[in-house]
Amino acid sequence: MCIIKIIVIALLSVSLTGCFKSDVALISAGDADYPFEIITYVRVDDDDKITLKRVGDRYVNIAEKDKAFVRMKALGDHMFVAQITELKDGKPFHLYGVIRLAPDRTGFELIKGVAKPNDLTAVRDGKVGLSICPEDDDMVCIGTLKGFVDYAVTAIRTAHVEHFKILALE
Repeated sequence: MCIIKIIVIALLSVSLTGCFKSDVALISAGDADYPFEIITYVRVDDDDKITLKRVGDRYVNIAEKDKAFVRMKALGDHMFVAQITELKDGKPFHLYGVIRLAPDRTGFELIKGVAKPNDLTAVRDGKVGLSICPEDDDMVCIGTLKGFVDYAVTAIRTAHVEHFKILALE
């Protein structure tokens, strides 16, 4: 489920092992930041353009008819945490990743948008605010946004990073 939705709406790769998720929104509309109105981007070495447009308090993929949407929270130093909200069996769930925008705004990197085996091992070893999801042992459940952000930012140097090129930004 998270493979198709995240590559289309959010910024993740097809090499997903698992996702970082929560059952409750950790970024509310009032806490979100909106650093652009419209962004069009492609994953490096891919031709599939994705355009996210701000509609009210969220970003939506203008090519998609589903109800998925993105909210972002600024972390400083050109970094954001992205929350992708999706409905599963009529109930919302939320997926997360950290984005590092190039200072010249020509591209960005997605960091920790995918829970790799080393992430699952780290969580089992007791990272604060993170746990293995009871319903799927390939997914990491996030208890607090701070716990996820602290983990992702600390792991940047060793994390698998996906690269994206920005084609248009307003």
